[in-house]
Amino acid sequence: MNRTVYICPVETFSSYLNSAMTSFVEYKVNVSGCVSESFIPVLTRFDQHCLDYPESEICLKQDIIHSFLKQKTVKKSTLQRIESIIRSFGKYLVFHRSRNFPSRKEQRLSGWFGRNRT
Repeated sequence: MNRTVYICPVETFSSYLNSAMTSFVEYKVNVSGCVSESFIPVLTRFDQHCLDYPESEICLKQDIIHSFLKQKTVKKSTLQRIESIIRSFGKYLVFHRSRNFPSRKEQRLSGWFGRNRT
């Protein structure tokens, strides 16, 4: 299997969550097989929103998420899709922190995404 490993451009995100979001995008594309264009626009908007709510550590706070979701009036189906992406990112953060996965740099150096994990 000769599959290309997707690397998210470093400049895609700029808030305190930038490294976590970049790692999440790479995980979703490389491990889950998702198409990055399907969720990067939502994450980019959320990242820009998070610039107004700086935190000292990587975390998602309820008030930040709620204020982001209330920003625009959108169709219910669009809101559900946005909620689903943010929820998926939150689950990734919980799993990533509890499993103590290697850092993004360690993942790249070791070829972590290309490994056959069993």
